[in-house]
Amino acid sequence: IILSHVVLHPEATPDSNGLTLLWNYEEVLEVLRKAPQPPTAVLCGHAHRTVHAVDEVSGTHHLTFPSPLEVEPDSDASAVVEAYPDGKLKLRGRGAVPSFTIHRASE
Repeated sequence: IILSHVVLHPEATPDSNGLTLLWNYEEVLEVLRKAPQPPTAVLCGHAHRTVHAVDEVSGTHHLTFPSPLEVEPDSDASAVVEAYPDGKLKLRGRGAVPSFTIHRASE
């Protein structure tokens, strides 16, 4: 799992607009794609909206989360991530963050 404030994949930005991307995201994606075992997921914020994209080269899931600063009063935007040895990640979302399960790309 990689944690980043800034979005690392263009399709993980709101409406795939690319406005919240890391300036050298292409270089970072190239490193991830060449890894012997690419990460199961990249978790980030910065765009403040829920977006889920999968890199078609590496199979890495890129997840962008909403900001807890921008939810309704008395609401929440958080999650607990459970990681399993087989690469499965189970996200238990709260409030504005949905719950779902993702799997490592097939090798």
